Order: sequence, then C-alpha cells, then structure tokens
Amino acid sequence: MLLLNTIEEKHKQPVMTQLFSVETCLDKQWIQATNKASKLKHFVCAVCQQIAYPPTQLTCKEHENLSDAVVVGEYCLKQYLKKNTNRCPVGQHDNCTYVNVAILRNQINDLKVICPRQYQNNGCQYPVEGEEEGETTSTNGDKKVTKCAFKGELRQMQDHLDNHCHLKLLDCPFKPFGCNITLFEQDIQQHCTLQFELHLNLITNLVQSLSTTIQQKDTEIIQLKQSKPKSTQVPD
Repeated sequence: MLLLNTIEEKHKQPVMTQLFSVETCLDKQWIQATNKASKLKHFVCAVCQQIAYPPTQLTCKEHENLSDAVVVGEYCLKQYLKKNTNRCPVGQHDNCTYVNVAILRNQINDLKVICPRQYQNNGCQYPVEGEEEGETTSTNGDKKVTKCAFKGELRQMQDHLDNHCHLKLLDCPFKPFGCNITLFEQDIQQHCTLQFELHLNLITNLVQSLSTTIQQKDTEIIQLKQSKPKSTQVPD
C-alpha cells in the first residue's frame, strides 16, 4: 500500500496514513498538490489533521454552538472512541455522537487529484497536461522514466489504480518458480527476455527438487512395505 508518516497534532502520536484508501483519511499534502488549502479547510479530520475520508460530522449537543461543523474521518473516529471509552475527541465528554455526511463525501470525491503513485515517486513533479502516460525520456535524453499522467476526480482513483495506472507494480510471471522481482507492466516482456536463463534455471531447479522429493517418497513407501511383518497363517 501507499503509506506516509503523519503526526496526530493534539497527542503527538505517530499515525500511519495512506495516500489513498476508501477506508482511511487521505494525505493532505497529496490533495493540496492540485487543490488550494482554503478549499480543503472544511474537510480536515479533527483527529489526524489529514483529509477526512469517509467524512463524518460530530453531532454531540456540546458542539451545537460551534460556528463550523466538526469533521472527522470515520476510521479515525472509531479508533479514537474505541481507545478512549467513547469520549469525544474534541470536547472529551462522554457519549460522542456522529453521522455520515453524504454531501461532504461527494464534495471530497469531486476534488481533482493526481495519481498517488506518481506523487509519491516524484512529489509535485507530475507530468504536464497533455503528456502521454507510460515510459518517457528524461531531459538529458539517456534515461527512461515511467510516469503516470492521471489527473481526475478522487472518485475515479480506485479504478485508475486497479486497472489503468502505468506505475502499478506487478509480480514477475515466474514468481511461482522463485523470481521475486516486481516491475511495471510495460517492462515485463523485457525482463523475461533478459532473464531467460535465470528463469530457465529456476524452473529446472524446481523440477529437480520435485523429482527428488517424489523419489524419496517412493523409497519411503518401499521401505515401509518391506518392514511390514508378513502375516502368518495358523494351521487348522
């Protein structure tokens, strides 16, 4: 998964937050790469200070007079309440109540974002608009760099990461035989060509190992049959 370290501001406890997940709060710096901070101020989770997702709103009577709604990511809130015997993360009172806010979730899903893998690899150095995805040549002309040029709504992100992202790492097709390399989809054919001898050796070693195992089992079966006492017949 795509992880960054963040700090819970109030309690100074390290929290592992994903750049993108449909279940946990979103990394604020990633979202700010393509959105103004002023646009995001109402989406910030009161617990982890990242972008609340899925967003919930506290409905405790103690907060009725607050000018702004208190927004918390659902996962953050549930974890906090579990560790603090249902005490509110804002007022520290008992019996914290909250509701899921569909309109707020839709607003967050409408935010324009870049691919989190591209952001994590290169920070804000994402491909310019109109640049093609996939392998490109760097400015000095001698280095190939794989980029993802996705820029779209947050609601599209899961489909992009699962099905379209050029930065998605895949296992080598020969992983069952012992090749543990992960690489971009467009690099798999070249890898298999360059590592043909390695893959052949891995397959050969596995076949030999299985053959040895089968021979050992056959030997054990024969030995068991030979060591089994012959049944003696009692004369009538």
